[in-house]
Amino acid sequence: MSAAGWGKICISEWTVYILNCFDMGSGTLACSVKEGVKLYVNNIRASHVESIRSKALESALADALSQGVPAKDAAKQAQKAGAKAAKLATRQAKRIIGPIISSGWDFSEAIYYGGAVTEGTVRGTGTCLAPMLEAF
Repeated sequence: MSAAGWGKICISEWTVYILNCFDMGSGTLACSVKEGVKLYVNNIRASHVESIRSKALESALADALSQGVPAKDAAKQAQKAGAKAAKLATRQAKRIIGPIISSGWDFSEAIYYGGAVTEGTVRGTGTCLAPMLEAF
């Protein structure tokens, strides 16, 4: 498919998204909740990753300086260690937060479409536990 074809698909998907989000009904509410949750979760993840990065940076800097490495080289090593720790923390946070948000969304969706609380609970639990059970 040509680049122009992909552009048309993206524009049409965006149009459908906009129309579903701003239908002044349940779509607006669902879209608002979904976007609010995404912003909240991204904020939590960013603060977690930043705290992990700063702890790793401080630890690596102190370790390098105690070994007698010059300050400039120690700072470079600490920056690399902080970036590596932040990447790992981001990956771990996505693995943990993703299934939790998805399970909550599945629960809400089951209730919204007329299902019982039991059905929502089973769907939400399955969505949350399935990725963890796949790892074993």
